Amino acid sequence: MIAHSALRQSVAAAVALTALHARSPTFDAASIKLNPSPSLRHVVLPPTGGRLSTRNAALRLLIQTAYGVQDFQISGGPDWMNSAGYDVEAKAEGNPTRAQVWLMLQALLAERFKLKVHREMKEHPVYAMTVAKSGLKLPKAAEGECTAPPTLGPCGDLVVGAEKGELFVRGQQVPLTALATLLSTIIARPVIDRTSVTGKFDVNLVFVADDVTAGIPSPRRIGDGDQAMPPSIVTALNHQLGLKLDSSKGPVEMLVIDHVERPTEN
Repeated sequence: MIAHSALRQSVAAAVALTALHARSPTFDAASIKLNPSPSLRHVVLPPTGGRLSTRNAALRLLIQTAYGVQDFQISGGPDWMNSAGYDVEAKAEGNPTRAQVWLMLQALLAERFKLKVHREMKEHPVYAMTVAKSGLKLPKAAEGECTAPPTLGPCGDLVVGAEKGELFVRGQQVPLTALATLLSTIIARPVIDRTSVTGKFDVNLVFVADDVTAGIPSPRRIGDGDQAMPPSIVTALNHQLGLKLDSSKGPVEMLVIDHVERPTEN
C-alpha cells in the first residue's frame, strides 16, 4: 500500500511538472548563430515588442540574463560558455513583459543548448556593507517627487557611468539594499546590506576602477595628468557615503549548470 501511494505521488508530481513546462511561454520563432568574431561584445539588447536580439553574446551572459543572476552566481559549465559568442533573434506574439521574455529565453536555452540547471545555496565570499565609524554621510531623500537635478540620476534607480575617466554611481530616492545590489555587480562579489538603515537616499559616488571593481571596465582617464585622482570604490564609499565594506562569508544562491551542449544553428 505504501509503495502504491508513493508511486501515485511520484506520477502526480511528474504530471504537474509536465503541465508547468507546458504553460511556460516560448518564442514563436528563434534563430541562433555562432558569431565568427574572436572578440566577444557581450551585448544583449533589451526586448521590445516581443523581440529579443543579441550580438556576439556568450552563453554565460545569456544565462545571467535569462535567470536574473550575477556572473559569480553561476557554477560549473564548460569553458566555451565564456569564449563562444552567439547572435540570437527571437520573436514572440503580442507584447509580452520583460519577465515573460526572460522565461522564453530560459525555454530557448533549454531547447537549443540542452541547458539543465538547478539552484542551491552555497557558502561564498561576500562583502558585508555596514555604516562606517564616521557615520552615514548619505543625504536623506526628500519626500515626494525627486527634487535633485537630473545629473544625480533617475528617481528611484541607480545608474553607473563614466566622465573624463572617472566612474560614478548616481541615483535619487534609493534604498541601501538597492545600492548593495548594484555594488555586487560592480565588485563581482555579493554585497550584503548589514547597515540596518531604512529609508531612501540620494547617491552620488565618484571613484576609479581598481582590482576590486572587476565587474565593470576601467575607463581611460581624460584631462590634466596632474589632476588629483578620485579614490578607489572602497575608499570612496567610506569617505563620501559613510559606508564600509568588510570581507566575509555567507550563503549565496547559486545557479548550478548540470548539463549543456553546443547548439545546432538555424
